[in-house]
Amino acid sequence: MSVAQEAYNMGYLAVEAAVKQLNGETLDSFIDSGCSVVTKDNAQARMDQLAGYLK
Repeated sequence: MSVAQEAYNMGYLAVEAAVKQLNGETLDSFIDSGCSVVTKDNAQARMDQLAGYLK
């Protein structure tokens, strides 16, 4: 088992926060991008999901 950070969410939320900041909105002091547990049972599904981001 391994714990994986959600890199796609990190990038998405960073851009979203930058836009909010530029629009004068107040940001939370902490933005949780999430993580997930990867096991042999769900590893292929995670790989497929990550590959889908590249299409």
